[in-house]
Amino acid sequence: MNDLKAFICKCLMIEKDKISQDTSVNQDLGLYGEEAFEFILDFSKSFNVDISHFEFHKYFKPEMDAITGFIGWKAGLEKKRLPLFVSDLEEAIKKGVLN
Repeated sequence: MNDLKAFICKCLMIEKDKISQDTSVNQDLGLYGEEAFEFILDFSKSFNVDISHFEFHKYFKPEMDAITGFIGWKAGLEKKRLPLFVSDLEEAIKKGVLN
């Protein structure tokens, strides 16, 4: 957990006390779009985790401008995303795969 916590803190520039196993990187930490994509790629490389079957769109919102996002939110078009918890990332490290 310590290596993973350090990785998350470094990538997202946050303090360790904001991270627990129940923290979701997408919902609690606000990770989405290109930053989320880079985070998952870096996670995969750093911890030797296969992400070839990871369905990114189920967890992370795409990059969009504020106006488009607001209109989609007001119209009820924004899709609900699954949370991706730190505990899920820990499990992926143990298994060698994130899916």
